Amino acid sequence: MGRVSLLDRPRDAVSLRPEVDAVDEYGTPTRVPGPPVMVGGRMQPIQFGEDGDATSNMTVYKFITRSLPPGAWSTVEWRGRTFDVVGEPRRSNGSRATRHDSITCRAQQPEVIP
Repeated sequence: MGRVSLLDRPRDAVSLRPEVDAVDEYGTPTRVPGPPVMVGGRMQPIQFGEDGDATSNMTVYKFITRSLPPGAWSTVEWRGRTFDVVGEPRRSNGSRATRHDSITCRAQQPEVIP
């Protein structure tokens, strides 16, 4: 029996909102969040900046999944929180076991811990 990657047993389910074409109230073409799409994968906390000093107030995660649906993604919903997608999706074209897509997600609001 072959090895099973952690990517094949997703721990986290997120709701991705794709960007779709729309027209604003003035008739100008724009892009807005579309209907959500559920995707399984792994959310992993990450930090940007040198020594973590400039990012202490930012909650940033990397969402890793076997394959992202096509398109541009505007927001991610996970555990009741909304995250903005930062930058472009990245594709890792390693072996069949390690091949994956990832996006960086930044929280819109700080987490409130009771």
